[in-house]
Amino acid sequence: MLIDHEHRAIDFSDNTTGKLSVHILKRLRDAIDCNDFYCNLVFDNNVFTDDALGILAAILKGCNPIERLSLRSCNLTDLELVHLAQAICTRKSICHLDLSKNPGITSSSCAEITRIIQNVPSLESLLLIGTGLQEKGCSYILQALERNPSIRVLELPFTVGYRVLDKARLIIEKKANKPEKAGDTLEGSKASHVDDNRMQHSQLLKSSVCLPSLEYLPLTRMSKGFGNKCNNSYVEDLLELPQWADPSIMNAAVYLKVLDKRCEMLDEHIKDRHRRMLARRGQL
Repeated sequence: MLIDHEHRAIDFSDNTTGKLSVHILKRLRDAIDCNDFYCNLVFDNNVFTDDALGILAAILKGCNPIERLSLRSCNLTDLELVHLAQAICTRKSICHLDLSKNPGITSSSCAEITRIIQNVPSLESLLLIGTGLQEKGCSYILQALERNPSIRVLELPFTVGYRVLDKARLIIEKKANKPEKAGDTLEGSKASHVDDNRMQHSQLLKSSVCLPSLEYLPLTRMSKGFGNKCNNSYVEDLLELPQWADPSIMNAAVYLKVLDKRCEMLDEHIKDRHRRMLARRGQL
């Protein structure tokens, strides 16, 4: 266990056993109840027993508000997330929640994730990369994301599909570009701070939007002629798409590469046949 006074955090990620028992969680609960200074908990790379997870839920419901909770690579399941979500929504103090690299969290947990986004107004970032979420059920997460005014970072796994990723990106960017409500200030002072606000918004976009972007490759190299074969460099660019891209795009890229190879073989066959015909005519 590592106690970080600077970040007000208690970190269990260096636990050599990789397992947190009821005894450890009870001692943590007693320590936090007596000291409200530590508000950040890190349990990365640890596995909870059933009873220990119940103690963690009690800590989240306790009098000391927990602001940051990291449960990366904790082998969490859908059922365990139900208990944690209830505790998180009860206290409503979480600002950062990391559930990354928990493949046991599947689309069955979309309702609980939606509940967290809707009922925790302080939530600013939610990390779900490496979970087992699929496209099914993500529409409810997107609807909750639109209603939550505070969340600025949402990291989803590539398994949800590029449509969900793009939709989430648009929502996040819309929140970042949305101007704040103006107070009782003069119009002249508003105009003088336009450039500063734009700079702040651009910096916010660069720092907070952590969703991967879908890059569309130019089609000019393929449109040089109807009868021309596909450009090899373009196909190679397609094959280098990010891993979260739509599988149909990757399949199309592979098909284009195979088709281009066959076209080359057909061209060589036609040229060889033409040469043989010319040779025969020369002999006659």
